[in-house]
Amino acid sequence: MVVGPQSQSFVILRNLVKRLPVMVGPAWVNTRSQPIAERDVVAALHALGELDGVAGEVQLGGADVHAYRDLISLTAEAMDRREPPLIPVPFMTPRLSSLWVSVFGGVEYPLVRPLVEGLRAEMVVTDPPPPGVNDAPMSFADAVREALADS
Repeated sequence: MVVGPQSQSFVILRNLVKRLPVMVGPAWVNTRSQPIAERDVVAALHALGELDGVAGEVQLGGADVHAYRDLISLTAEAMDRREPPLIPVPFMTPRLSSLWVSVFGGVEYPLVRPLVEGLRAEMVVTDPPPPGVNDAPMSFADAVREALADS
């Protein structure tokens, strides 16, 4: 997840925290992710453009690894809101999750569906980028505060 005011993944997260007094929690709320601040992505892309011999995939991530349930909690804290209780719902299909997230997250279903499908897989950096690229990324909490301030 890129954390920035225009990132649809972040918009969904922000809207869910803002709009829902209670959340249903499919299994993917326990999936780990390493969200990265928008400014860190821009800086990393700039740094990569200056390097020679970088080919293939370059993995980028923020300073922290969190389960999605923790991202909800940290976002609520940054928004100075009560964390919405999560009710575990193990039988929720990706299609049903996508519809629910689309309605309450404020983003159209065709965009939400692949995002929700991707939540089942961990998104954690396993192969760090070259030195000088994303060496000191922001924490998730700081990235959220910056994104909210720029919204």
